[in-house]
Amino acid sequence: VELIRLESTYQGRQRARADYPTVDRSGNNMPYDAGEAWQSNPLLLQLAKESYIQAYLDEIVYLDRNDQLHIITTDAQQQGRKHARATYSTPGALDRTGNRIALSAKNTFVSQHAKSPPHVIEIYVNGYVYGYLDEVSRLDNRSLQLGQQPPP
Repeated sequence: VELIRLESTYQGRQRARADYPTVDRSGNNMPYDAGEAWQSNPLLLQLAKESYIQAYLDEIVYLDRNDQLHIITTDAQQQGRKHARATYSTPGALDRTGNRIALSAKNTFVSQHAKSPPHVIEIYVNGYVYGYLDEVSRLDNRSLQLGQQPPP
């Protein structure tokens, strides 16, 4: 019984990954991939179906959450890059360590999304600082290629 539960859970998660993002969020219309041996026993078949459907729906929640975190990270990186471009040539405005930028990004995000869990805030701040420092590095390299000295 436990083996059937594990196998059907695995199959349900695999099917959700394969179908994502166009998934059956209700779990009612998805095809069922149970093997022939399980279909001979109605009780085992029911157990396998329940495990399969629950795993399928759990995997959708997991994939959705990761999509949201990916979107937050990408947005934060873009905003960090934009900030770096806007302040790159302003004397004293660059933060090559990322410490000031991290604090600023955190304060801005928390003021706009006060009820966000701490891990989401950290993901945003890390993405912002990464985008900022990456863009500063790119701008430094560009300045050097043009024979100019990067700002301090």
